Amino acid sequence: MPDLGYSYWDPMFLVDPPWFDGAVLAAGGLPLQQPIDFSPGPGVLLLQSHADTDILQVPYAGSKSPAQKSRLTFSFILLGDFQEDYYRFKAARAKARPVYFCPGMRQVEAFDAISGTIYQLSRPLATGIVSGVSEGSHPTLVYLNGVLTPSAATVAGQSVTANASGVILVRYTPVHQVVVAELREQIIEENRLDVAITLQEVVLGTFD
Repeated sequence: MPDLGYSYWDPMFLVDPPWFDGAVLAAGGLPLQQPIDFSPGPGVLLLQSHADTDILQVPYAGSKSPAQKSRLTFSFILLGDFQEDYYRFKAARAKARPVYFCPGMRQVEAFDAISGTIYQLSRPLATGIVSGVSEGSHPTLVYLNGVLTPSAATVAGQSVTANASGVILVRYTPVHQVVVAELREQIIEENRLDVAITLQEVVLGTFD
């Protein structure tokens, strides 16, 4: 069967609304005023040389990190119908510390792996953190040189232990560590509060 859109893919995307700092937002009735916008930061940069060629440059993240990594920015507008959601974002901004955010999208990370070496995913697995996410419902898939090969690596937490050499791809459902970079509030009319939220992903830990 040909691909007919993501609704026909393996059912690994979250059915519930986004999960933020310990709870599903709006307990299943998130009143988003616009779609969540995923804006990746720079991944691969093209630098033009004097020889009229391009040099590929990626942000330095250490030899054990994925081959390419970019920080994400999430932007959306929330209708102020649920008081606890509103104050959960306000509290996260006031604390000025990273919290977990899971919009339910799958990620893929690549490693130029050497057997026996331990690498690190740039984001924690959602399994065990987000309610409704487990290895049974949202399995972590390992590919070796483009072929599904579960034995090619062992994934535990953020650690990826290579059991074979080659290009290892890991497909998984992550949680993103984010800070509330911006929170703008606008009273449109009586009993109508719109809250524009921007979450900026941060990367914690070392990769060497």
